[in-house]
Amino acid sequence: MKLEQTIEEFLEPKLLRSRLISGALYVLFYESLKDEIIDKLKFYYCHGGQETDYYRESVKKRNKSVLYASLDWFKSRYAIDDEDMAAFEEIKKCRNALSHDLHNLIGSRGLPVDFDNNYNALLALRYKLDHWWIINVEIATDPECWDKDINPEEVIPGSSLMQKMMVEIALGDEDVSEQYLKDYLQAKGHS
Repeated sequence: MKLEQTIEEFLEPKLLRSRLISGALYVLFYESLKDEIIDKLKFYYCHGGQETDYYRESVKKRNKSVLYASLDWFKSRYAIDDEDMAAFEEIKKCRNALSHDLHNLIGSRGLPVDFDNNYNALLALRYKLDHWWIINVEIATDPECWDKDINPEEVIPGSSLMQKMMVEIALGDEDVSEQYLKDYLQAKGHS
């Protein structure tokens, strides 16, 4: 790539802004996914923040890494499969490239070649895990839900809605972006 083209891309406000925001959102969504994978099981198995023997036996003994031990737990419950595990590895590689080489990515190289595929895989994996958790843990263990006819296809994780809003606000059309705030203020009673 020519130096002139690199400088022009770096100095193009829309392109630079888009790359920075896209990369930042990817890292944010990855870190959020990682935390949720671990924290859901800790919350479920631990009492008052104290690790239980049952948590250590059911989750932590599966792998030295708590993240991979937790992923294995989800896999053992058929929440995810080998394809999801492979996708997670690619998602993680992209996150590492963004985190460790961002200065080169925003200028000369642009976002990683596989960024769009990994971004979509990241959102899909988060949706899949959160959806599975809501159906198989939250609803299944909530007595108030036991006598209700809940269609799993109508359950949408709040995390998916939040991520969609963040992308639309940060990268979307200005009118769409501003509509969220207008709707919120209207619902709150402000004009």
